[in-house]
Amino acid sequence: MQPGSSHRYLYWAVSLWLLIGGYQIWKLRQAPIGDFANYYYASQALLGGEVEDAQLYEPYTFNLWVNQRSPEPVFVNYAPVPPVSVLAYLPFAMISDVYQAKLVFNVIGLLFFVLVFIWGMRKLPQQRQIGQQGESELSPLGLHSPILPTLAIISIPFILWTPLFNNFFQGQSYLYMVSFLWLGFICWQKDQKLLAAFSWAVPIALKIFPAIILLLPLLKRSYSIFGWTVTLAFLFSVLPVFGMDYSTVSAYFQDILPRLFAGEINDPYTILYQSPRVFIDQLLIYDGHLNDNPLFHLPWLANLLYLAFQWFILGLLLPLISKRELPVFLAFSLTIIAGLLLSGYGSNYSMLLLFFPAVAIVATGLFPKPWPWMGALALLWLAGNIPIYKLEEWPFLTQFPRMYALLILFVGIYWWVRPGVQPKIWLAIGGILLLKWGWSGTPQNQLAAYYLPDGQYPIIFDCEPTGDGLLLKHFRGQGPEEDIYPTSDRIYGDPQLSIQDQQVFYAGQQLTTNKGRKKRAMRLNEDEIIYLSDEGRGVGFYTLRKLKLP
Repeated sequence: MQPGSSHRYLYWAVSLWLLIGGYQIWKLRQAPIGDFANYYYASQALLGGEVEDAQLYEPYTFNLWVNQRSPEPVFVNYAPVPPVSVLAYLPFAMISDVYQAKLVFNVIGLLFFVLVFIWGMRKLPQQRQIGQQGESELSPLGLHSPILPTLAIISIPFILWTPLFNNFFQGQSYLYMVSFLWLGFICWQKDQKLLAAFSWAVPIALKIFPAIILLLPLLKRSYSIFGWTVTLAFLFSVLPVFGMDYSTVSAYFQDILPRLFAGEINDPYTILYQSPRVFIDQLLIYDGHLNDNPLFHLPWLANLLYLAFQWFILGLLLPLISKRELPVFLAFSLTIIAGLLLSGYGSNYSMLLLFFPAVAIVATGLFPKPWPWMGALALLWLAGNIPIYKLEEWPFLTQFPRMYALLILFVGIYWWVRPGVQPKIWLAIGGILLLKWGWSGTPQNQLAAYYLPDGQYPIIFDCEPTGDGLLLKHFRGQGPEEDIYPTSDRIYGDPQLSIQDQQVFYAGQQLTTNKGRKKRAMRLNEDEIIYLSDEGRGVGFYTLRKLKLP
């Protein structure tokens, strides 16, 4: 293929991205606010100097604050979001109408992506095709056939139809994430160190999990890129201290982020996340409200199996991306897939990141014949378009198709490339993961029992005993509510009960050891206590737990 001959296909691809994206945005012009409410109102709290009043990382208070200002009922949860997002969304928070702000956010995201797409794809024909004789260095990208692969490139917006639609529906930022990650890769290959570091630091600071891409410059000995990216990501992450209370920022990184890494986000057992962590926890961890029918209750085994899974994925990834003959863009794309598999919190709109493997599979010459890469694209389509919410009543093993598709694709590419076993890498990864295991994770086997029989109250903000039972002040999605839970139990205060450093104490003796937030401890009958806690759940999703007194 002569240089520049693929540009006519590029124009078709750009037209389709604009046509499909524009159609979806127009179709969603009257859609609910969705996740965009999280970011928009948090930034508005900063603009109005009301961050402390809004209490972003306390879901009950933040929901009350937001719903007093929202034109429609919304349910928000800012806990998974780093504080720097408050600054990132400020330009859109300046638009007084939330629906207009969301529209502008989506349109700019689409246009930004298309501009980066044009720039990135124009780099394809600048070097020889992979496999040509006399080539001393493989190009990071390069179309190896004039017709079929370019048609496949054009088909990518259809492959990612549902993730793109849900990204616009929720007002999510994954088109921006894809654009910045690709910009960073292009600048890295052009040896524009600061621009590459800036472009990668933005998604890392905003979403955390893209930090896995730093394995690539580290293993390719691009130490300056690695160092600058880490430095800029850190600086971006701490910028909010200039506009927010320092304790809020520090609490996120010291208390909330470790719990997010442990999988504690809203409902840690929902199949919507499609993560191996959820798969393992559903099998091996009992939770009376969220997972009452596991195969066994063996929390230690669940933690060990997830550790083994991390070891397996990283043990395959590092030899792959270390292989000199592997095109760099393919290594980058495989790192993205590994990051999605290792993340405990998946979503449909995050599947927009599959844009990278979709391009790499077609354009890097990995498969010399069309059938293998057509099969790989089919797996990507399955990962992005199967409606997971419809599978909740299906047999357990059929509920994780996205996870299966990504695993088959990742392992299949490893088998195709066969980089060879490197025992030193496997031993090093195992040692690091064992150290990490000792420092992180909620000890699920130490969680106290629930007091209430079911989980119909997702956030109980406060409670107090009355003559008719226990008064529960809670939030269930439509505003604050109060209900009386009828009980004959004797519930009362006790001055010997206290909560210090998020742990329950009785008569000076510590009764709890887990990382959850706790408040409102009371005596229950003669030999028990009850208290509000979010342990083992999402941050701020309090419910009542009970313990026997020693």
